[in-house]
This record gives sequence, structure tokens and C-alpha cells, in this order.
Amino acid sequence: MSAFVEAYFRKMMMLNDLVEAFRKLKQVNRDPAYREYREQYLELILAVLTAFAAIDILGGQLIDYLSNQPNLDQLMVVRIAFFVLVVSNFAVYLFLAKRLPVRIFIYPLFYLFTIASPLLTYFTGGVESPYWFEIIFILVTWFMMIPFSYKRLGLHALILASIYSLIMIPLIPRPIDWIVFTEHGMIFIAVFILGMLVAIFNNLFSSSVFFSEQRIAKSEKRFRMFTQNSLDVVWTIDARTGCFTYVSPSVFNLRGYRPEELIGTTISESLTPESQEKLHELTAKAREEILGGNKENVVIGELEQYTKSGDTVWIEVIANFVTDDSGEIGEIIGDSRNITERKRAEEKLLMIQEQLKEKSDKLQQENLRIQYESLKNQINPHFLFNSLSVLTSLIRIDTGLAEKFTEQMAKVYRYVLEHKEEDTVTLQTELDFIKSYIFLLEIRFQGKVLFDIDIPESYFTRHVPPLTVQLLIENAVKHNVFSKKDPLNVKLFIDGDDYFNIVNNLQKREVGMGSTAVGLQNITDRFRQLTDRLPVFGERREEFVAKIPLL
Repeated sequence: MSAFVEAYFRKMMMLNDLVEAFRKLKQVNRDPAYREYREQYLELILAVLTAFAAIDILGGQLIDYLSNQPNLDQLMVVRIAFFVLVVSNFAVYLFLAKRLPVRIFIYPLFYLFTIASPLLTYFTGGVESPYWFEIIFILVTWFMMIPFSYKRLGLHALILASIYSLIMIPLIPRPIDWIVFTEHGMIFIAVFILGMLVAIFNNLFSSSVFFSEQRIAKSEKRFRMFTQNSLDVVWTIDARTGCFTYVSPSVFNLRGYRPEELIGTTISESLTPESQEKLHELTAKAREEILGGNKENVVIGELEQYTKSGDTVWIEVIANFVTDDSGEIGEIIGDSRNITERKRAEEKLLMIQEQLKEKSDKLQQENLRIQYESLKNQINPHFLFNSLSVLTSLIRIDTGLAEKFTEQMAKVYRYVLEHKEEDTVTLQTELDFIKSYIFLLEIRFQGKVLFDIDIPESYFTRHVPPLTVQLLIENAVKHNVFSKKDPLNVKLFIDGDDYFNIVNNLQKREVGMGSTAVGLQNITDRFRQLTDRLPVFGERREEFVAKIPLL
């Protein structure tokens, strides 16, 4: 009994799901944009069916003549009349193109097929005629090719079958073989039911494709808007020709060129001779690493580039080499950032460093160090390009995740803009930002970096300098190697001394970006201005521990 009840409820749930699916389908079919999407190929369908009708008429008449069919004169009259009406229908559509909907001319075409079919059947042998089952092909074509709503398809299919029957029954020789007629009627019913199912599934499939394409278009629009409003120049290069295929509008602010002026040119054309050599070295290194199985395929370099006015600017280039299925480099996606001011700042930094070595007066050294850090702060963390590369891939693979990724990236940049000048923020504010930043890292590294956050809510009202935790997490990612097999584990917690701990396992890079510990010293100096309790940094067994006091 329980099995029967369970089966009954399961069937009821399936019925409810089916009713809900039809309800949603009804709402979708009312969407004007969706209707326009489904009917975008109606003009082509009308042209193809009209051409098929003309070929069918001419070919059928030739076959009738060669096979010595009786009633050739009557058949010719029917075919000529059918041909004239079909061609006239299409001619009227062309004359009234865009004044009336295409569907108005689709209906007459199928009704003409339906009227001509029983007449041809009558004059070529009745039930023995090859045209006897032509109504089945008409209905199959109607259900499979015409993208109307399933209700409209079903209604007109019934009308088509009824017209066919009303013309055919009086023409059938007497006495009528009702057994044969009933068998054919059952075939019509089966075709109608199957056709309706095909129409419904076509409706469901096309609506799914329509909304998927809408989501993709929306994501691409957001991506284009993001690149167009970014200060960085985002570009793509065909690796086979070495020419730009896309350049974002921000190139005008960087070099004075409009994007269309650069499409089809190569990046090396705009570089100084020294930077051309450096670009060649970076490209060769990237190709070598790709052949060696490196999956990152990312190259970072600083190049000097000519502007339209003949001056030069320094740019930081981050390029991602995209390989095709054969492993060859097919496309390069890149980001260029103006670092001219930064290069000038670095020159001043070198000069100040030399002055620090020469000055023995402690006060003068402190003053120069403050200038050093002031200039150093102009060089902000840069991971926009990596985020854009990930976003580009997500748009093609998972539009829902791409939208979420865009939202989290916007939160990160909003936080940087809103709080970078503040002395402190609440721990809760910093943690909300850190969660968005961690989300970007987790999507980018796909299980290679793992985070364990254990911060009691009772500490959320305490304060820390903004971006401090982010800098320490970035420091861990920057100076360690990791993989899915050997991930980087980063733990965030509060110890018993009221220190915020950022602890990661040590997997040091053998070759990579150098570390001067200036970043950690800068964090220490920031805390020195706020409290007597200073941060603690150091290695402990096989871990690197960064501890900052809560304010």
C-alpha cells in the first residue's frame, strides 16, 4: 500500500512539474523579444518552401509525363494553379516587405499545399497514389520548421488536417473502405500528437537557447563596458600575425591613438629599440615555458612605447598566451598600464636611497625615509589584468559565475578607492573586503590556494589600517609556489595577545620577483604611527607568520 501511495505522489509531483513548465513556457511566449528571436528565420523559411513548391510542381509534372499518368491535363491544371498561387504569395510578400508580418504569408503557403495535395491524390490513383500521405509530410514540416507557439501550431494543424479530409472524402471512390480510412486517420492522429510534442520541445529548447544567449550578451556588454571605462588599456593580439585584433578606447589617453588606428598593427612597431629586444626575450621565454608544460602562460614586463606625438611613455604589460587545442599559441590577451610616473618615482627612490647611505644624521635619514615611503605608496598592487583574464574565460564557460566574479571585483576596487586614504577601518569592514578579494583568488587559482578564516564576531568592532590584511595575503601568494597537489594554506585568526595572525605554509619560489621587505617595513611604520604595539613577521618552522595588533 505504501508503495502505491509513494508512486501516486511521485506521479502527482511530476504532473505539477509539467504544469509549472507549461506555465513558464506561456509567460516566455508572451515576451516580444523572444517571439522576434523565434521568427527571425521565417523569411528564409518562406523562400525555401516557395522554391521547394516550384521544384515539386515542375518535377512532379515531368514524372507524371514520363510515367504516362492518366489525367495529365487535369494534373497540369492543378499544378499550374498551385504554382501561380504559391509564386504570387511570395511576390506579394516581397512587394509588401516589412509592412506586414512574414507569418501572414506562411499560412497561405501551407493551406495551398493542403488543398493541392488531395486533388493530386485524386487524379493519380486515390489511395494507391504516392500523394495519399502527403498531408503527413505537410504536418511534419509545419511542426518542425515553423517557430510559432505550440497552441497556434496545434490549432492550424487541426485546420490543415480537416481541410484535407473535407476535400478528400468526397473524392474517394465508393464504396469507401472505412478500415483503410480509419487506419490512415490513426496515422494522422499519431503524427499530430508527435508533432505537438516536437513543437513543445522546440519551444522549450529555443527558449533555453534564447535566454542563454541573452545572458552571454549581457555579460559581454558588461565586460566591454568595464574595459572601455578602465584606465588600463586592454588588448588582444592574433599570435599568428602579431597584429592587434582589439584595443580598448583608453589607449587614446595613453598614447593619443584611437583604437581603429591600431587594429592591424603590431605592438613592436610602437616600442623603442631597447624595448623591442626585451619584448622578443619575453615572448621567447613564454613560448619555451608553454612547450615545457607551464599552464599559467602569463608574462609581465616593463616596456617603453612611443606616443602619437613622438614622446615616450613607460607601460607595464601583462600578457596571457592562450593556446588552442593543438597546444599552439593562438591569441594573446594583454593589459597595459601607464607607469611613467612610477618610473620617475623609482628614479627618485634610487636617488633617495643613495642619500640615505650618505647621510649620517638620524633626523635627515628619517626625513628621507618618509619621502621614500611617500613615493613608494604611489606604486599600488596590480592584479586587474589577471582578473580580466579570468573574467574573459568565465564569460565563455559560466556566465552566472562571470557575473558574480564581476560583482566581487567591483567590490574590491570600490573598497580601495573609498578607504585607501583612511588611517583605520573596523575589522568587519576589512574582512568584508578580504572575502571579496579571496573570492577572486579562489576563482583564479582553482583550489591551489586555500583559506581558513576563524575570527570571532566579538572582534569585529576593533580596527586595523585599511588594506593591511590584503597586502599580507598578497605577499604570501607572491613569494610562494603552489599547486592543487601542494596548495598554499593561509590561516587567519586572532591569538591570545590580541594579534591578527596571517599564517601560511612555506613553499618559497626559487626564481621570481625579488623581495626587499619594504612592504613589511611600510606596514610596521603605519602601526608605529598608531600604537606602541608593532607587527611581528618571521618564519616559524615551516610556516611564515605575520601578526598585526588590533587597535
